[in-house]
Amino acid sequence: MRKTALVLTASQTSVRWIAGLCVALALLISARSARAAPIVVDVSGATCYACWGDPTLPSIDFTAQLTLDSVAGTFWDPVYTTYVSHQELMLTGITGTVSIGGAGSYSFGFLPPNPAGDGWSAPLGTGSWLFDINMPRYLVFSALGSGFDTRIINDNAYDLFQWSSPATGFGTQVPISWTAVLVPEPSSVSLLAVGLVAVALLKSKKPRAIC
Repeated sequence: MRKTALVLTASQTSVRWIAGLCVALALLISARSARAAPIVVDVSGATCYACWGDPTLPSIDFTAQLTLDSVAGTFWDPVYTTYVSHQELMLTGITGTVSIGGAGSYSFGFLPPNPAGDGWSAPLGTGSWLFDINMPRYLVFSALGSGFDTRIINDNAYDLFQWSSPATGFGTQVPISWTAVLVPEPSSVSLLAVGLVAVALLKSKKPRAIC
């Protein structure tokens, strides 16, 4: 009887020790994720023909993943053509593809800021930025191989995809739809998994009556 009781106690102690380890791991993951992890957003968009009531607008279609950081800086506002000093979501990376005018599909490329530039071949100020994930204010990027300077701005009425020829300076713009979905941080998924394991362990191995 004593031997059986000792075995059950050791089993319960082991389960609680493992559960405690899970909690410690969860706290570690939580602490690491609190250190300003980058924000990752999946976005997609296409020409909004209904926005301007024009079915003949050029076709734009894109999917991308944006990497963002919340940064205090001096950002260029293309609508008011001035610099603003704010805390904004700054673009630090972009991947994906875009089709421009049905002429082909091009890969997105990240462009670092060039404060002395023209605002088309590279972003002015601290960098490209968004008000929030649903409102891109000034995103300058490359469409590799297209031969165009490309960017997306919001003019307080529409999200606009703009492209121009570096040689001539002439360009085109169309209103676009913009859909953004926040990608969960890996640490958040890990934290959930660890929590579920801890709960399962604590509920397992309940004491049984010994006959």
